[in-house]
Amino acid sequence: ALQRMACYEIRSIGDSQSEEERKKQHRTVKGDGETKKVLRQSEPGHRTSLGVRLSTSSSKVNMSSSEKKNGKDEIRAAGGAIGRPFPKRPIGCKLSNKSWAKLEVLFSLMDEDGSNAVTREEARGFFHGAFSNLSVDAMFNEVDTDGSGAITSEEFVKFWIQVRGSGYKEQDILDELDELIEGGAWVDWKDGRDTVAHEIKFPKRPMLCRLSGNAWHTCQELFHKISNNDDKMQITRDKAQHFFKGAFCNISADAMFNEIDVNHHGVITPKEFMKFWVQLRSHGYKEKDILEEIDNLMEGSPWVDWKDGRNT
Repeated sequence: ALQRMACYEIRSIGDSQSEEERKKQHRTVKGDGETKKVLRQSEPGHRTSLGVRLSTSSSKVNMSSSEKKNGKDEIRAAGGAIGRPFPKRPIGCKLSNKSWAKLEVLFSLMDEDGSNAVTREEARGFFHGAFSNLSVDAMFNEVDTDGSGAITSEEFVKFWIQVRGSGYKEQDILDELDELIEGGAWVDWKDGRDTVAHEIKFPKRPMLCRLSGNAWHTCQELFHKISNNDDKMQITRDKAQHFFKGAFCNISADAMFNEIDVNHHGVITPKEFMKFWVQLRSHGYKEKDILEEIDNLMEGSPWVDWKDGRNT
């Protein structure tokens, strides 16, 4: 595999330095024998720009056998979706132990890479026949409630629990699970959910939100600009790379996804986007700081690393 190699080191600034020196951070970038030092202006305790110089040459990376065995690392490296382990059946659940076990079997058959999340590509590999794409679309429209492009185990079991709660008998669900395990098509349950794609709207600002109405609207404008007013209300990596300008567009896109797409679903939804900006306020950032950075992003500046506990 061809991968671009880079190593970032941020040198901490000592307390004995002057205030002017304290605002500077040294970033070292190593790539294929070439080392370049870049000096960036940064407020202490705030954020670090990712606009660094990076050697454009590529190197072949050979994974060791131990690395190949580490499935989760391979999934993260490939940018695949990652979810939590399959949940245990809760006490008082309307689904029996037998149904729960079959759900886990079905989910594991779809989850080809064992990442605890089913992507559309994996679903297309599971469903067969002339209507495979229809089955994939129908399942995602019903189960992928957050529109992230991947179905987690929590979303999967929650769907079947609400099917049981909609009046279907246990045996109906068991029979359908057997059909799906054997490769049958997805069916439309009369459970209040629609197999047809529905319009996704940008979330409204909740009451007592840490962000003002103006900041919320500005974040919404940035989302639409990055997504290029996508009808599905999603930011993909391709669109992010197209949005960021200059030699560091890929670095900025990767950094943004690493901070916002925490489940590695490969797309950023409006809900995830706004959740990121709201949590910045809870980490001590002023709204003025956030608005200034959003204005910079609107003008094509690179993504920055906020000191909020999330890693770029």
